[in-house]
Amino acid sequence: MQKVAIITDETCDMPLNFFKDLAIEVMPFKIIFSDKVFNSVGVGGELTLDEYYHRAGQELPTTSIPPPGVIAKTLESALAKAETVICLFITECFTSIYKHTLMVIKQLFPDKDIVCYDTKVTGAALATIVLAAAKLAKAGKSKAEVIAKIEDWLPQVQYVGIMHTL
Repeated sequence: MQKVAIITDETCDMPLNFFKDLAIEVMPFKIIFSDKVFNSVGVGGELTLDEYYHRAGQELPTTSIPPPGVIAKTLESALAKAETVICLFITECFTSIYKHTLMVIKQLFPDKDIVCYDTKVTGAALATIVLAAAKLAKAGKSKAEVIAKIEDWLPQVQYVGIMHTL
């Protein structure tokens, strides 16, 4: 059993093989376009990143976070692999996954060692933090060591995006 497992959400923009190679658990989102709802992008999803960017260039989608049961299953999967679970999520400015995960933890896992962060970023910036934390976890670092690095990195990582339109 690992000391630490990492969970992130689907806005974490990194190559799919990294998730598998580093045993990173992913909270799925629904991606909603006017003509179709997809069960996710990327990791095990119905929508490839290329398809997503093509569609998003024509219409900005909305999203839906997973229901409490899916959040609980993802947490259970990570807890089966590690003593501690660290969740690194997209900024709460964009979605409520952080807040909803905290509620599920409080109700269903109050005695488990789970730490959640609103990273204040998304996309490649989130991936930078997740990738580095997952490498530390895979190397067998302790909860304290991984958290110390995360808390050192978070104020330093920024996200800048350019959008065609709002």
